[in-house]
Amino acid sequence: MMPTGKTLSLAFVYEHETPLVRARTSALAGKADTHVIALVAKSAHYKWTNSAEQTGYTSQTLFDTAPGEHAEERAVIKALEARDPDVVFVTGYSRRFARAALHYALAANKPRVLISVSTRHEASGSKVVETVKKTLVGAHHAAFVGGTAQAEQLIALGMPEERIFYGYDAVDNDLIAARADEARQLPNGPGAELGLDTPYFVTIARLVWQKNLDRLVEAFALYRKNNPSSTHKLVIAGYGPLEDAVHAQIAARGLENEILMPGAVPYEKIPALLAGADAFVLPSVSEPWGLVVNEAMAAGLPVAISNICGCAPDLVEEGRNGYTYDPESIEAIAGAMSNLTADPERLKAMGTASREIIARWGPARFASGALAAAQCAMATKVGAAPSLTARALVTAMRVQKDRVRGFG
Repeated sequence: MMPTGKTLSLAFVYEHETPLVRARTSALAGKADTHVIALVAKSAHYKWTNSAEQTGYTSQTLFDTAPGEHAEERAVIKALEARDPDVVFVTGYSRRFARAALHYALAANKPRVLISVSTRHEASGSKVVETVKKTLVGAHHAAFVGGTAQAEQLIALGMPEERIFYGYDAVDNDLIAARADEARQLPNGPGAELGLDTPYFVTIARLVWQKNLDRLVEAFALYRKNNPSSTHKLVIAGYGPLEDAVHAQIAARGLENEILMPGAVPYEKIPALLAGADAFVLPSVSEPWGLVVNEAMAAGLPVAISNICGCAPDLVEEGRNGYTYDPESIEAIAGAMSNLTADPERLKAMGTASREIIARWGPARFASGALAAAQCAMATKVGAAPSLTARALVTAMRVQKDRVRGFG
């Protein structure tokens, strides 16, 4: 237990310090002495810019770019040793920096909170891998997750339900809402700066197979066929290895003027992009949560998202603020888009409902969930020695590849 009057000291280890991390952690900073350790200054996969302001917590970035494996482990462990936190938040177990954090926490016998984003859809199907996961989950005293789908997966892996806390996957709702509303007041409309006409559906995603963009293109073509009077276009914003393939598919369909691809949109311009849309669509076949859904809802949009998305059970109330569907069914995706645009007045009411729902899942929820998880971890740790099996497993995994097969 904490000595009376002592401020709880928390350490989070991430790949990089994104605007999302800054917004969440700033909300927690007033409740605990919070420190963020970022492995690298920039992600290899995301073009983040640190536009969100850091408030009240401390942070350090270990490397400009990805380091060698041994340098990464040593730097993470050294940073944690220097900080000596009361509680360590470990971001999963698939990445080397996370396993280094867990190694430190086990060796130092620190209370450990597992940040887990996995759902049952991410399960490997291998009994051996799932057994290893159970051992790793059991090495933590509490867990911090986005919502229901992530909690269900952890319960299946042996984490007691009462030690699981919600709210990890949050965005700065207030900032996004304010910027979206400001954009709606622009004389030429919110999409003018990006050269976009309204009305349109929008998706924001990396152009990778998990986002299921080939089916989205086909579903939009079917939507336009089923709704010949519709003037809605589709905006696919993002970048990635499938960019040429998506362009080619659009051209083959003769939809170059109907499906627009503005490329990577800077984070600070995303609220305006969302504000110009009538609805948000995300048909992913693999999506542990889907933070862009939070952003779309904060901007006041109805959503039509895959039932695979980890956020779906908590953020989508069928028919009230949106729809979910089987992402492998082109007809289901097109049907959800048709349902959204059937009644313009109802569309506005659904957007309002989105804001009401997402208000319960903002940075304040992150702060309260993280603090409760830390306090639970400290109480659970009392009298509990680190598992020898877990320590041996983590030591063995430290020599494995950065992403261990079957672990994400």
